[in-house]
Amino acid sequence: MRSKDAPFNAYDYKKEKEPYLFISYAHADSARVFPYIKRLHDDGFRIWYDEGIPYSQDWDEEVAAAIDSAAIMVLFVSPISVTRLNVKRELVYATDSDKRVMALYLEETTLPRAWKLRLGASQAVHDIDASYVKVKHDLPQSTRVRSAQPVPQQSTLTPMTQTLVAACAPPYG
Repeated sequence: MRSKDAPFNAYDYKKEKEPYLFISYAHADSARVFPYIKRLHDDGFRIWYDEGIPYSQDWDEEVAAAIDSAAIMVLFVSPISVTRLNVKRELVYATDSDKRVMALYLEETTLPRAWKLRLGASQAVHDIDASYVKVKHDLPQSTRVRSAQPVPQQSTLTPMTQTLVAACAPPYG
């Protein structure tokens, strides 16, 4: 259920069945994470975060199912998040499941060795405020309800972005 501080209701992936972003963060970072995900939400991205778990549900099962169904995990990295067991468990589950992960650094953070191992080849953005437009375009466009600006043609996208867009696009044919 949504807490009073949550900026919006989490995407209901069980009902809607559209691609969405899974947001992983430390609750202690909520004051910094919520404005950012609200901005993404306002720009049309479908977003699931743990404010979408009904109180009566099994937390681990709900989080695992939400990761499984997501197009990509967006992981907010901070000195606090790297110390949180639940954030680490989400990262481990996502990478073990071959889920794509985009790490957004809230501030410079020294990663523990296990995190370096897990995030090795993942896309990382170290200045998320200055890089918002890049982040917005590097996220799978299939996770957007609407697009305020046209999506660039494939030829103008970076190789990483082309891979993300191709992997998260719905199958055709």
